Amino acid sequence: MACCLLYRGDVVPKDVNAAIATHQTKRPSSLWIGAHWLQGINYQPPTLSCETGCWVQRVVCMLSNTPLLLQEACLPDHKFDLM
Repeated sequence: MACCLLYRGDVVPKDVNAAIATHQTKRPSSLWIGAHWLQGINYQPPTLSCETGCWVQRVVCMLSNTPLLLQEACLPDHKFDLM
């Protein structure tokens, strides 16, 4: 199983490694055992394709080769939508 996190913007490798380690320790699961994490960082700020009026300093995109990670990724997104 592999997971790739593609970061863009104001991100440093130390923060990425800390986020992955925190996620693996806070949510212990047999799902993460043997998972390979790849990271890609583009230091250019994100660009907007339309005039939405919002500006962000950093974005992340997750790619994986299994649908099981969808459950793990949707939980923080659902909590964010409730705010």
